[in-house]
Amino acid sequence: MSEVTNSEDMLASLRARVTDLERELAAAKAEIEHLKLFEKLIESAPDNVVVVNMENKVIYVNQATVTQNGWESAQAMIDFGDITSFVSPEEQQRLNEIVAPQLFQHGRSSWNSTFYRADRSRFAGVCSSFVIADESGVPIAIASFIRDMSEQVRIEQRMIDSERYLSALLESIPIVLFALDNEGRFTRSEGKGLQTLGLQPGQVVGASFFEIYASYPEFIDAARKAIGGDQVNLRIDDGTLGFDHWLAPLTTIDGKPNGMLGVSIDISEQLQAEAAQLRFQEEMIAGQRQALRELSTPLVPIADGVLAMPLVGTIDDNRAQQIMETLLEGIAERQADVAILDITGVRVVDTQVADALLRVARASRLLGTRIILTGIGAEVAQTLVGLGADMSGLHTAATLKEGIAAALGDQTLS
Repeated sequence: MSEVTNSEDMLASLRARVTDLERELAAAKAEIEHLKLFEKLIESAPDNVVVVNMENKVIYVNQATVTQNGWESAQAMIDFGDITSFVSPEEQQRLNEIVAPQLFQHGRSSWNSTFYRADRSRFAGVCSSFVIADESGVPIAIASFIRDMSEQVRIEQRMIDSERYLSALLESIPIVLFALDNEGRFTRSEGKGLQTLGLQPGQVVGASFFEIYASYPEFIDAARKAIGGDQVNLRIDDGTLGFDHWLAPLTTIDGKPNGMLGVSIDISEQLQAEAAQLRFQEEMIAGQRQALRELSTPLVPIADGVLAMPLVGTIDDNRAQQIMETLLEGIAERQADVAILDITGVRVVDTQVADALLRVARASRLLGTRIILTGIGAEVAQTLVGLGADMSGLHTAATLKEGIAAALGDQTLS
């Protein structure tokens, strides 16, 4: 009976042991599946994953490490050497003296370094390392996640270069770069053009654009439109200062309004140069007009006290006034007793021309000067008679030669 009992106990014990083994096997399988899943996760990670033993010998690398760094295989990298072979020489001392003590003291550490690829080219990376310990807490390996920061470094360098180029541009040409928030407050203000306004870079940051430029309603209206989403271009010239303004809206990543950006170019010197050019042109035109007047109404000294003015072309009111001014100025300047007006070259002699000549004669007599009208041909004489013009105030002669002779006393004035 006891033998049967012992057999049953042994069978029950074996069954219990089998159950335990089955449970342990299931747990082991689950752990293996977890390890496979973890390995798949590590293998598909975009960052470099490197595991070294306590002698710094590489014992594992993931596929990203192989691909990104130009290795033929993971084994080729493992066979190459210890981890220090992949760190630049100038970084190894810091790694040994600073990073390693922190790592073993705290169990993890993050650090920046320069690493080698397979072709010995370098890249900047951020490394996060942690200690792997056994069940008793004894360190057995170090795992590191290394992110290649080369592209980010290039982007940051481009941004730095762009900012440097922009700063050089703003310091070298008369331009103002400014930005406003949605409330119209300055968030940026810089550029050489600020000197024209008597401002320093950043001086108005935080101030209200609408208060500072309250006396420029068109500028305020343009800024409101830009904050509202429109692009605006305008010129403001107050007579002494001038700026061309380009205003554009700013938005957040999701497209919401976020103020405006403005670029203003100081064109004060340009406007001053244009004004000077305009004045120069006006002076040239005035000089040309004066020269034309002098050419169209030449005053020729014949002898002491005798002047002659040969007239050519058409005589209108403006030219008649010019003839009178030129002749009277010449008479006064030279103290002339006789002035000869030769109309041989005048195209049309009508009432207007006759009245103009009579006005000249009357004005000249007030200065004590006699007027001799020459160049009257038969056709002109008939015209004057037909017009009924009163020529009694004028002395006449058929030709300029006769008029000169009369003026000199060789003939009696008729």
